[in-house]
Amino acid sequence: MKSFYCIITIAVFSSTILAAQNEKSADSPTTAKSANELKIEQGLTNIKKELEAIKKSIDSSNLSGMIKLFEESAADIEDIAEEIENIAEEIEDNLDANENDSQSKLGNADANSKNNMQTERKKDNKKERVHKNNRTKLHIDLSTGLTGLIDNTTSKGPSTAVFSNPEVKPWASDFFEIGLKLRTKFGKGKSRFSITYGLAYHWNNMDFSNGVKLKMISNEPIFVQPDLPVKSTALNIGYLSLPLGAEFRIGKKGKVGVGAYAGYRVRSVQKIKFTDGSEEVNETRTANYGLNNFIYGINAKIGVGDVALTANYNLSNMFKENKNGYVINPYNLGLNFSF
Repeated sequence: MKSFYCIITIAVFSSTILAAQNEKSADSPTTAKSANELKIEQGLTNIKKELEAIKKSIDSSNLSGMIKLFEESAADIEDIAEEIENIAEEIEDNLDANENDSQSKLGNADANSKNNMQTERKKDNKKERVHKNNRTKLHIDLSTGLTGLIDNTTSKGPSTAVFSNPEVKPWASDFFEIGLKLRTKFGKGKSRFSITYGLAYHWNNMDFSNGVKLKMISNEPIFVQPDLPVKSTALNIGYLSLPLGAEFRIGKKGKVGVGAYAGYRVRSVQKIKFTDGSEEVNETRTANYGLNNFIYGINAKIGVGDVALTANYNLSNMFKENKNGYVINPYNLGLNFSF
């Protein structure tokens, strides 16, 4: 009877293994049956036949025949049990291999995804750096044109015959400015708005039509007529300035801009040409002449491409506060070139 129960147990275990094998076959492509599988099928067929014979023996109450049949099938049962164990190990190995392969594929996919993200991030960072680098450009700025004076003096100076307010020659008085400026675009894409800033040297040349010259009397500035007849008198003032402006592009090449500037006086020279007997004298004098060291003003421009009409106006007085009441504001009109 023990052999009978052994047969039943092995038959049930074999059915379980075959079911697992069938599930594996359903999940994977169909392959040819292995030698172990063929042996198990053959052994199960034999067990089935023997179980039928056992049933017949039981029905005929032939116990001795049953025992004989159990003994004959013992060798086959042991072989089948061994084959079942081999197949179970093979199934387990295959499942482990499939799991490792899946994990490896997932790992490779994650690694590829991470690498792609890093690559895209590097590209985005590079584009951002290029965009930032292209936003700001350095250029040389040149301006030249005419200089004039707006005389807001409230008094006419001391009661002396030699006193005279300055009057400039409109076409002989000029200005020149050269600077290094940065232009930075604001906004995304093809922005039309930009800020300009930098460092410039501004030079005003004022040629006086009424031949006055600037003197210091009692430590106060005053314009007087020279003792000798003069051919020309001029006052040159140089400033180191910090310009700041806003510029807006119109259409493909048009532009308009407004801005402000502040500067410090670094040069003031007076030039006088006169005749002394048979000699023609060119006299150059350098002094501060009571001039304001610091200036500030506003400017505007409108143009096409790299050329524009420009205008400057000094909001600050050309002179420091003085007893003679001089309030004179220079202005410039000219052309601006950007390179």
